[in-house]
Amino acid sequence: MLDDPSAAVGELMAEAAAGGRHIVLTGGSTPRAAYEHAAGLGADWSRATFWFGDERCVPPDHEQSNFAMAEKALLGRIEAGAVHRMKGELGPAAGADDYERQLRTVFGDEGVPRIDLILLGLGPDAHCASLFPGDSALGVTDRLVTGVEVPGMARTRRRQWRGRSAVCDRGRTRRRAWCGRSRAACACCWTATPPSIYRLLFA
Repeated sequence: MLDDPSAAVGELMAEAAAGGRHIVLTGGSTPRAAYEHAAGLGADWSRATFWFGDERCVPPDHEQSNFAMAEKALLGRIEAGAVHRMKGELGPAAGADDYERQLRTVFGDEGVPRIDLILLGLGPDAHCASLFPGDSALGVTDRLVTGVEVPGMARTRRRQWRGRSAVCDRGRTRRRAWCGRSRAACACCWTATPPSIYRLLFA
């Protein structure tokens, strides 16, 4: 338990960036605050490479885009070495294929890439990296990135597609951060879920 998880995550990101690490970003209010904090730390981001753990099938400037949020809170305020966004506008299948190609271009064709720092959040409807406890997509093992149809928070969002990759299983450092009592019950839903939840997702 941390008094200020956003600050702690932001400082961890800045430390990883200074080492020229690969960092996987996520969406959500707590990560947004972490990104804003990180952007103000004056770190050297020039050798850092950013990826995304999940995304919605919307254009990059859409209000529900994780990329748009990260761009406003962090990426647009720093000089990053490289940013690999998920192209939600392509749709679930083509978008997943495109991101898999991006990963393979950078990390090679053999095995599952090893990311240095992976950030994961937890939604009020218990989704983590665009997956719900027991989701069948957790069993996919022959792809790095997979499109998955999961509405999620249906009362406030229109129908969406999400996706995931085995990359998050291989993170050297994984950090989960969430705030509020509503997340406590959601976290309990994941206690019986295998480690495959830590996967890079495409929504």
